[in-house]
Amino acid sequence: TILLSSGTLLLGELGSGIVLGMGKSAAALATGVDGSAGFSALAGTAALQAGIAGYGSYSVGRAAQVYLENGCTWGAQGANTVIHEILAQVDAKTIIYRLRQELL
Repeated sequence: TILLSSGTLLLGELGSGIVLGMGKSAAALATGVDGSAGFSALAGTAALQAGIAGYGSYSVGRAAQVYLENGCTWGAQGANTVIHEILAQVDAKTIIYRLRQELL
């Protein structure tokens, strides 16, 4: 989960860097100004990265909680099963639930 979370965040960072670079360049060429178009692109990317980081932090934190509650062992189920069970129990009224729906 930690590696998956870090990898997803890294891919989001790399992808947003490429998109922002091309988007800001295109906006600057089209409008001759690098003001509000650049800001809106940055705001959209920041929201995406915040969502990825929030979802990853939640899943890693809950997995660590289960691991510690079980005496520092995943038990017979294994880590992947425990993590999938944690994510399946997320309340539908929370932001984490919406992030899970968007990222999975």
